[in-house]
Amino acid sequence: MGFVGSTLAAVWLRAGASVTGFDRDSKVLNIAAHGGTHTGEPGVGDAFVVGLNEKRFRLTSDPVEAYKGSNVKIIAVDVGLNQKDAQLSTLISALKNVGKNLVKGDTVIVKPTLPISTSRRVIIPLLEDASGLKVETGFFYVYSPERISAGQAIADIEEHYPAVVSGAGSRSLAKGSKLYSIISGKGVVTTSSLEAAEAEKIFEGVYRDVNIALANEMAKICSAAGINFWEIRVAANSQPYSHIHRAGIGVGGFCIPVYPHFLISTAIENGEEAPVTLLARKTNLSMPHYCVEKVFNSAKTLNVEVKKVAILGLAFRGDVPDKRLSPTYDIIRELKKHNVQISVHDPYISHDKDIPSDVTLTNNFDEAIRGSDIVIISTDHKQYKELSDESFAKIGRKNLVIFDGRAILDKTLFKKIHLITVGVGDKLRPSKLNITNAI
Repeated sequence: MGFVGSTLAAVWLRAGASVTGFDRDSKVLNIAAHGGTHTGEPGVGDAFVVGLNEKRFRLTSDPVEAYKGSNVKIIAVDVGLNQKDAQLSTLISALKNVGKNLVKGDTVIVKPTLPISTSRRVIIPLLEDASGLKVETGFFYVYSPERISAGQAIADIEEHYPAVVSGAGSRSLAKGSKLYSIISGKGVVTTSSLEAAEAEKIFEGVYRDVNIALANEMAKICSAAGINFWEIRVAANSQPYSHIHRAGIGVGGFCIPVYPHFLISTAIENGEEAPVTLLARKTNLSMPHYCVEKVFNSAKTLNVEVKKVAILGLAFRGDVPDKRLSPTYDIIRELKKHNVQISVHDPYISHDKDIPSDVTLTNNFDEAIRGSDIVIISTDHKQYKELSDESFAKIGRKNLVIFDGRAILDKTLFKKIHLITVGVGDKLRPSKLNITNAI
């Protein structure tokens, strides 16, 4: 009943189904039982309330009780990284529980992004061993990767994108297609194999990671050359074949930073290489260090003694309470190398066990920025887009430095504060090339 599971539960409740939500976390279940959701995802709690009132929604931490009476089992657990390999332990535990409780004719649907061939090599054999049934005759297996984003997850399923569906065989594929045609307003895209569907989801993440890395590389070059990446990006993207992504202080979330490693592993296993994917990961991982060093160099040039830094944003993306693999953690680690006091502000997150104990996390903006010499914008929350000189008047600093790591601030609103924007150089640096001789 995490982000994906609770969203799926809500969508199926909205479609009129009876749903059982299973999770081992009693706090998660308690919140759902009262018509709420720990994820804060819009519309999910409302669907839970309707389901509870109509007695179509029940919650349990007992796996035997969870599977009783259901003919469709949906597994929506996290598959993360252990070093750079897929961490499948939670998925394997769930599969064993599901397999032990399978009844002939049941359908099992797996949602998390998987390394290519995981369904065929790991999942199906586990389900067959645990259940004593054979896929396609005893039970049906469907792999349909999640394609949702925080803040719009229900609409993504019901309105925005078709569902990608694959099956262990023709009967499983037919089952999956029929089920997803009920909830997917954009229809169903079927693939010829489980492996193709696994690869499709990985490719989505790798595409974005590589293109963000390219944008970040361009932004670094623009900053060094004293030109404006954002101005150039708008002009370039006016041509229909140019789709330059946004540059930024880092790439977070449980998708883009993780999936490239699945592709890299498949490449190595099959005697291939993935140099572009590897370089993109390296480039995006370098951005927190690059940005922190850039702002400290600027502070030194301006003769600003840095004792305290405020970071605006812990969430990895704007206007959501999701902090998974947020680049803010990397920014904190980089700042600690400079032995400064650190505070973090986020309007959606007030507690976080992963924040070091000597770092202040608060919902109070004035408290977060008080006494700061540098302010770093790490998340593109709407609240931050409205900031101006006046927003920082209480700090009382004449030489405050703000680093806009997401390029969301209106520079015309900053006349008194030194504003630095990722991808924007301080001054134009003429080329050292002798153009005449080159011609």
